[in-house]
Amino acid sequence: MTRSLDIAYQYSLAKRQASPESGARKYMAQWQLQKLGSAQLVIYGALALRRFALPSLPTLFRDAARWNLARGAR
Repeated sequence: MTRSLDIAYQYSLAKRQASPESGARKYMAQWQLQKLGSAQLVIYGALALRRFALPSLPTLFRDAARWNLARGAR
């Protein structure tokens, strides 16, 4: 949770730093936003994997074992 709050703070800081009068500052802020966006994507992907894929892995293995048993019984 702390990591996501840190990302949100850095995102707002980079948005504030993007002033139209400074081209280099604006470029750096855009680079920071892009970097934060990819980090956020990785974090959300990991959370989604933990939320959806990991609980279903035992179910997947159980169903595969049942299917193999049913196939072997024929």
